[in-house]
Amino acid sequence: PGPLDVASAESIRATLRGYYLAKSWEDLVPWVREADLVRPMMQNYYNRRPFDQGNRDIQILQLVRSRSGDLPCVYARVVLQPSLEQKSVLLFEGENQSYQIDWETDVVHQFMEWEDFQETRPTDPVPFRVTIKETDYYNYSFSDEDKFRSWIVYDPQRGVRLFGYSERGGPVDRELVEIITSKGAGRTAAILKLAYPEDPANADQVHITEIGSVSWMINYDAFR
Repeated sequence: PGPLDVASAESIRATLRGYYLAKSWEDLVPWVREADLVRPMMQNYYNRRPFDQGNRDIQILQLVRSRSGDLPCVYARVVLQPSLEQKSVLLFEGENQSYQIDWETDVVHQFMEWEDFQETRPTDPVPFRVTIKETDYYNYSFSDEDKFRSWIVYDPQRGVRLFGYSERGGPVDRELVEIITSKGAGRTAAILKLAYPEDPANADQVHITEIGSVSWMINYDAFR
């Protein structure tokens, strides 16, 4: 990707300031990618937790053209004042050289709250933004190591950890192994669809039924 031109850089700076200096979650909406789709998620998200950015200024450390999945984007790194918290965020170009922030990846939005998922234990798959790493835990419904491959499924934003299982040799299992191998990092971010088995023995072991995305960013045309 080439360097940012002056007009694009100024537009991105305006978006970052508008977003991180917002006084209410409603003030975030004009700066958010796919706002019509995302606004109901934002309302539900902030109904369950206070909006308390409390930022008085931001310092922009880095702006770099990048890609997320198959979409071009801009990666920005900022420092929030006065907390000195560092944040990394993805922005996507809209009309008339405007840029919008991917709110879902910024807050690591989940389509269902973890506590609701673990309490209701749905057998229909639910997508979650997680990191995934292979492990060796086999027990209860997933005790057959020859049938299943075991993974640590982790939400770093909330500290939630589950054990996920793919069926060895199946399409999901092959793709997960390929992703981990190709990235060479042992752990990777993804959107995975998770579901409980019938009559689950506990709340910590789930099927991995599908890979929704190989990053936390959604290509809305392809995913929804």
